[in-house]
Amino acid sequence: MENEEQQEQIRSGSSPVFWLLAGILFTVLTLALGVFALNSMLAVPPAESDTVAAVPTIIRITAPPTPVPSPTPIIPTPTSIPTLTPSPTPDRLVAPEEITGGFFAQVANTDGIGVNFRNGTGRSNELISVLEEDTVALVIEGPIDDDGFVWWRLELEDGTRGWVVAQFIIPAGQPINWR
Repeated sequence: MENEEQQEQIRSGSSPVFWLLAGILFTVLTLALGVFALNSMLAVPPAESDTVAAVPTIIRITAPPTPVPSPTPIIPTPTSIPTLTPSPTPDRLVAPEEITGGFFAQVANTDGIGVNFRNGTGRSNELISVLEEDTVALVIEGPIDDDGFVWWRLELEDGTRGWVVAQFIIPAGQPINWR
């Protein structure tokens, strides 16, 4: 009977050997599963991250900088605009002491022959005409040294321009009937 009881216990699963074997099997399976899980965690390479290993930041505590004063802009005091004082218009009715541009000259010292009126300085330039003694003209340019003479450029009352030798003209006042 005892044998039947043992077989009955074995069949019903209440035998201590059954529980011992079941416990050993459960322990072995749990350990195998744990070793497998640990092995798989160690075999996986670590995930790469975009962040660089943290570098320690050194913080140095200092006093705040001393403010530098900004320059104060210098605004000049406004001054009044000077008014132009016109220079007096020269009185061209009175002859200057020497031949001067902007004044008049008179043909003289030709013994009545007159002076050659040329289109340029120098005796080789084309002759425009011969100006008679006492002819008055406006001095517009000169003096220029050329061909051994000093030359002045004159403008006649009709607007004709030309050059004469300085030794044959003298300063003169503006004629009253000048244009």
